[in-house]
Amino acid sequence: MLVLTPGVLVSACAAPADEATFRRGINITRLFDGPLRQADGYADPPFPPWTHELSPTELQRLRAAGFDFIRLPIDPGPFLARNDADALQALTPVFDFLQVAMRAGFGVVVDLHPRPGGEWSPHAILDAPDGPKFTRYQAFASEVAARLEASHTNHVVLELMNEPQSACTRTDAPDWTVYQQRLLAAVRKRAPALGLVVTGGCLSSIDGLPYLDLHQLHDSNLYVMVHFYEPFVFTHQGASWSPYSKYLAGLRYPVRAADRDAAQEATRAWLSRPALAADGNATQKAESQLNDYFAHSFNSDTVGGRLDLAARWSDSMGLPRSRVIIGEFGVMDEGGGLGNEPADRAARIAWLHDVASAATTRGFGWAVWGYHGAFGIVSDDSTRRLDPDVISALFLR
Repeated sequence: MLVLTPGVLVSACAAPADEATFRRGINITRLFDGPLRQADGYADPPFPPWTHELSPTELQRLRAAGFDFIRLPIDPGPFLARNDADALQALTPVFDFLQVAMRAGFGVVVDLHPRPGGEWSPHAILDAPDGPKFTRYQAFASEVAARLEASHTNHVVLELMNEPQSACTRTDAPDWTVYQQRLLAAVRKRAPALGLVVTGGCLSSIDGLPYLDLHQLHDSNLYVMVHFYEPFVFTHQGASWSPYSKYLAGLRYPVRAADRDAAQEATRAWLSRPALAADGNATQKAESQLNDYFAHSFNSDTVGGRLDLAARWSDSMGLPRSRVIIGEFGVMDEGGGLGNEPADRAARIAWLHDVASAATTRGFGWAVWGYHGAFGIVSDDSTRRLDPDVISALFLR
C-alpha cells in the first residue's frame, strides 16, 4: 500500500475555514498535469520544477487581482506508475508549491486530473469497483488526502477525480456513482475532516447533477464541482482535438442571426487549412454544426437559466450554494477559430462576464480555465500580463 509521510503546509491565511475560501479562483495548469515522457514511460522526475513555469511574483499578481483560490490539476498517472517510495519523492514538489501558494494567501483545490487516453486515464482507472487500477487509485487518493489533512489547514480541499465519465449515467458498466461512493469511503478513513470535492457524470457538466445524489454519500463536508463550456462549439471552436468543433471558426456570443454570414465566411477560410482540407466531410460537418449553432438563441439569460438548474439541484440536496464550484469555464483564445477582430474579443469578454456574473449572483464559487495557454487570461504567455478586460469581466468591475 502506498504510504506517504505527512508533511506540514504553512498558511498565511488567518481567516476561519469556510466556503469563502473558494469564491473566485483560477486553474493553473502546466505545473503538474503534463508529465514528461520517455521511451519506456514517464520521465524521472515526471515534472520540471514548477518555478520554471510560474513565479512567486505571478502568484502575488493573481492574488492582487482578486483571485482567492487556485484549482491545481495534477495528473496522478506518474505517481500511480511508480512504486511507493518513488511516488512519495515525486510528490514533494507538489507540496512545496502548496506551501508557497498558501503563504501567498490562496486556498487550493487539489484536483486529481487523469489525462484522457493512456494507461491511467479515467476510463482505465475505472476498470472495476474492485479492479487493480481503481484499487491503486483509491490508495493514492487516500494517502494524498491524509497528507493534506495532516497540514492542519482548512484552506485546501481534495477533488476526487476530474471528469470521470462522459455519460451522465452508465447502464453498460458500473456507473461513476458506484466508484465515487467507494472512493469517498476509502478517503474518509484516512482524512475524516478534509473537505472533499465530488462531481457527476456528463464530464462534470450541469446535466450530470440529477444523477448525483449527495444523500447517498452520507458526508457533510463536501463541495461539488461543475464545469461550464456552453455553447461548446463557441468556447472550443477550432479545437483540433474536438470532433464537435474543430471545423468551425468565427462564432460569436451571444448568438445572433446577423452574425451567421461572418461565421460562415470565417469557417470556409478555416476549412482551407491543410489538416482539415484533407477531410472530405469537413464542409458538410461544418455546415451542420453552423446550422445547429444559429438555430437557438444563447445569451446571458440562457447562461443564467442553465445555472439555475444547478442552483435548484443544490437547494434540493440541502447543500449551501457556496459549496458549488463552477470550477472550469473559459473560451479558447489561442490556436483556435475565435478570430482576432474586436467583435471576436468582445464576444469572449461578454461570455466570461456572463458566466462569472451568473455564478456569483447564485452564490457559487468559480474558477476560470485558465491562467495561460489556449484558454489563458493573460495578454500573452511571455509577459504573463493579465488581460485587464478579462479581469474586469470576471470580477464584474
